Amino acid sequence: MKRTLALLLSLTLVAAMAAAQGQAAAPKAAPAATPAVAPAPGRGLDFSRIGLNFGFDGLGSFGISGVPAGVAPQSYLSAAGTPTSSDASYYGVGLRYSLDKSTDLRSGLSLGFQSTKDNASTTRSSFSLVLRPALLSTLASTGDLRLYWGPYAELGFTSASLEPSGGTATTLGGFGIGGGALIGAETSLLGRLSLGAEYSLGLAYRSSTYAPAGGTSTYLHEFSLSTGSFGTYLGFKL
Repeated sequence: MKRTLALLLSLTLVAAMAAAQGQAAAPKAAPAATPAVAPAPGRGLDFSRIGLNFGFDGLGSFGISGVPAGVAPQSYLSAAGTPTSSDASYYGVGLRYSLDKSTDLRSGLSLGFQSTKDNASTTRSSFSLVLRPALLSTLASTGDLRLYWGPYAELGFTSASLEPSGGTATTLGGFGIGGGALIGAETSLLGRLSLGAEYSLGLAYRSSTYAPAGGTSTYLHEFSLSTGSFGTYLGFKL
């Protein structure tokens, strides 16, 4: 009986030692790999938010006679060589960048020009350049139609001349600064193409120098509320 118990105890001890050796020899599992973290995307300019605008301004002012704030007062010369208001139209081009779904930042450059020549070969001409940034916010939208408004600022320069054939020229030149608010509406035509119209009204200060032929220069100044102007534009999103 004692021999049997000793044999069983010996077999049990051998089995326990074999099991312990098997566990020690088993390879350890490799630690889980840490997933690679992708680098944060850059904050560069999103070209899908950029659009081009082509504008035509000066169609009318609803009874509030005025031109863009950047245009100097009496920026044209009459046939007699005296300063008078210009009724030139303004053609512009600009960029628009969408900050989000309801806010746009827009910049614009407008040009206005006139040139006439009478039977006495006297040439009258004028040229205006206006810079106009604006921040536009959506008031309401439905389908392809959007109503918006926003503040704007203007800075511009003008020059005009009256030059008789074989005579001394009369010149006029100046600058203007201003700002105000605009309201407009635009509709989508064909995907990325849109058509809009807007009306602006603001404050402006204008200054110009009038130099008649053979005379003394005169300085003209004007601070005015009459900067109302109606225009249209064609937009194209890149």
